[in-house]
Amino acid sequence: MAQASVYDPDRIRFSIAGIAVSQGAGVSGYADGQFVAIKFPDSFIDVEGTDGSFTRSKTNKTLCDITMNLMQTNALNAALSALVTVDINTPNGQGIGSFVLADLSGIAFVSFSAAWIKKYADMEFDRSAKGRAWIMRGSLLTPAVVG
Repeated sequence: MAQASVYDPDRIRFSIAGIAVSQGAGVSGYADGQFVAIKFPDSFIDVEGTDGSFTRSKTNKTLCDITMNLMQTNALNAALSALVTVDINTPNGQGIGSFVLADLSGIAFVSFSAAWIKKYADMEFDRSAKGRAWIMRGSLLTPAVVG
């Protein structure tokens, strides 16, 4: 007999620099649709010769791109803006902190030893509420468990 699986976006927990972004069912303030995305770097690059032979080279890259999308009405936008401001205005930057994401009902887990917000979220205003995309970079600490 097949076993049913359940995915619940309210069970995704993540934080940046000690700021808990996910607050639980109905109060996280995510934008509609995709609310967090992590893009990992290529583990290897390859070069193919004229005769079809090839060489793979390990990249050893750890920097990943992270994007989280919050509603413009989410109070966390102010906290994330403050983190960017501190990072910009403090010598050697003070906006770097850990980033952790875990799916409490699945197997997805990833953590970054150092993560930072690249810039303030772009803003647009319309008849209805819009999202704010926060773009970050992070140095991968633990191997990702993708699920």
